[in-house]
Amino acid sequence: MINKRVEQLDQYDYQVENYIEKRQTRYALAIGQFLINFSCLEHELGRGIAEIINERSHGAGYQVIRGLRFIAKVELFKDMYTSMILPIKPVFRGELSSIVKDLGALNKFRNQVAHSDWSTLTKDYYVRTSIITDDTDGYVKFQLVKMTPTLIKRCAKKVESVYNKLWKFVDNIQERVLS
Repeated sequence: MINKRVEQLDQYDYQVENYIEKRQTRYALAIGQFLINFSCLEHELGRGIAEIINERSHGAGYQVIRGLRFIAKVELFKDMYTSMILPIKPVFRGELSSIVKDLGALNKFRNQVAHSDWSTLTKDYYVRTSIITDDTDGYVKFQLVKMTPTLIKRCAKKVESVYNKLWKFVDNIQERVLS
């Protein structure tokens, strides 16, 4: 999904030109839409956990997930649905596996978007996402990821798609298993 490359730090880190200023509006709109969609997805994931804990009242479920990072919520969701639902209805196994895989990939992308050093955006659309220290030669390197507004918008659409899959999955479990 993402093109990566590594750039070695010379003696000093500096920017030749700041390309984000020229592209800020396009990136801001794409990033904003992606993060809003991701927030809705995270809410739906929380609802799915709360639903399996107590379908009559979500309060207990929200107490459980309060303070959990997204990936911990994904693991809790997977574990709970695997142990409580799949023994009864194994037909949902593939669907659950697909949702969990998508949630993990989207979380990784979200972290790259949120934690990128956008001031390092290059003219060929690469942005720094992390600093790598090479233990063998002692050099500091930067991981760069290609991030275009089009890619971010495409991922925002993917978030919508996974949101819908998640919503339908939880509702199908509610109707077919928990009722």
